Amino acid sequence: MQIPEYFFEEIERKTSLNYFALQNKEVNQSLYKLICAIDQCDIHDDLMIDGLIRLLFGIILKKYKPLDIKSPEETHFVAQIIEYLDEHFRENISISQTAQDFGFSKNYFSKLFNEYFHCNFNTYVNQLRIKYIETHKNGNANNLTNLILDSGFKSLSTYYAFMQRLEHGKTMKTTQPKTD
Repeated sequence: MQIPEYFFEEIERKTSLNYFALQNKEVNQSLYKLICAIDQCDIHDDLMIDGLIRLLFGIILKKYKPLDIKSPEETHFVAQIIEYLDEHFRENISISQTAQDFGFSKNYFSKLFNEYFHCNFNTYVNQLRIKYIETHKNGNANNLTNLILDSGFKSLSTYYAFMQRLEHGKTMKTTQPKTD
C-alpha cells in the first residue's frame, strides 16, 4: 500500500515532526491499531484507506506538537543535522565536534539543537543508537553486547544508564515549548 503524496505536502510545508518525541505509549498503541487497520483494508477501498490515514495524521498532529519551521533554510538546516547524525551516531560523536563541523559555537549549536529537537544532543544520539540496536538484535546475548558497543555507546554501563533514564521518561522535555 502506498500513502498518497498529498498527505505529506501540507505537513512538510509548515512543520517538521520531532520523531523521537513520540513517547506517549497510549497514543502510540492507538496509532499502531490504526496502522494495522489500514494494513488489513482491501487495497481497492480507497475511501476507507484515505479516512484511516487522515485519522492517523490527525492523532499525530493533535497529540504531538510539531516544530514550527519558519523558512526553507531552517528546514534544510534541520535536515542537514538529521542526516549528519544518522551517518555519525555510531562514532565517538560529541556536541563540540558537531557544532564545529556546522560552523557554530558549542553553546549556540546546543541552543539551536534543543529548540528544534526538544531534547539535548546526547539524548537524540543515544536514541539513534537504541533504534540501531533494536533493528539489528536477534536475541543472542553476546550479539547484544557487541551491538551495544558497535552502536556507539562507550560502555555497557552507559547503555544501561541511558535505558534506565529512558524507561523513567527523563530523556525528553515534558513541557511545551514557549510561544512568542
